[in-house]
Amino acid sequence: MEQGDHVTKSPWSSWQFGANGFYSDWHGTYKGKGNKISNIIYKRDQTLNKYIAKPVSEKNANNTTLLGFAYEPNAEIPISASITPKSISKVNPNIKKNVTIAGLPSFEPRTVNDPLEPAAPKVPDINIPTFNVNVTSNGNGESNVADGDGSNSTIQQVIINSGNFFVSRTGDNWNYHYDSYSGKSMWNNASTDNPAYSASSNWSSWTRGNTSRSNKRGFQAVIGSTGSGSTMISNGKFIYTRNETGSSQLGEFVHLDVHGASPILSTSDLSTATSGLGSQATDVQTAYSDAATITGATSTLATHMHTWINSGKIILEGSDVSLTNTYTHNGDNT
Repeated sequence: MEQGDHVTKSPWSSWQFGANGFYSDWHGTYKGKGNKISNIIYKRDQTLNKYIAKPVSEKNANNTTLLGFAYEPNAEIPISASITPKSISKVNPNIKKNVTIAGLPSFEPRTVNDPLEPAAPKVPDINIPTFNVNVTSNGNGESNVADGDGSNSTIQQVIINSGNFFVSRTGDNWNYHYDSYSGKSMWNNASTDNPAYSASSNWSSWTRGNTSRSNKRGFQAVIGSTGSGSTMISNGKFIYTRNETGSSQLGEFVHLDVHGASPILSTSDLSTATSGLGSQATDVQTAYSDAATITGATSTLATHMHTWINSGKIILEGSDVSLTNTYTHNGDNT
């Protein structure tokens, strides 16, 4: 069929058979002939021009319907340079309340005066207590005693390296025992009345059972004068107990009655004296050197001094006891 021919279909739904014929006479060329063009491959427009309405060419219309698009004109915004201030008119709110306000309470003003200047505090009366220390010293003589009948003592002017001593006193009467006693004498052989041992310049591991002494002012003593050693080192462990109460005199553990002094120990002598003290040797040497430096720092340089050094442990028990009483004088008791 060509363009312009018509086909008529029967409206019945069943199959029909028939024949029909047409007579077509266009009195020339049929309509539509002559306006055909060659096949065209259309390509989508990729630019923004596809959104612009444009008339369809009559040549390309092919009996299509042309639609007319109505375009809204651009909005117009009026611009005015004038400024019209806005007038604001407000009415004050009515906050009046129908409430009765009571009168204020009575008020009495107060006057604040400047504070008075404080009075100076009263100085307390301090009564310094007084006390009397009654001590005695009798005749003394210098010697080196490891354990025996020393002058006012049992151990006198030696080096005690170690030992455990238990000492009790009633008046000037003493009882004691010891073990593991070691020591030395720097100046002379030390005497002893311990029946198990003899006089020596060095001793170790001595023991002694309960022993009594009488008329002794102390258990240890330093009684020296120029020309003999007046230095003693005590590195043992002592428990000293005074059994009596209400005594009129103090009872010292170490009796010091020095009639002058000996030359200050040299470094080598001090090293020899402390050689048996173990870890305590350095501390004792430092303490002795400090004391010697202080003594020698006076306006008149000192060359002699008497010294008792404790590097061990001493426990004092009882009443009216003291570690030491020192009596330093010349031979004429001055």
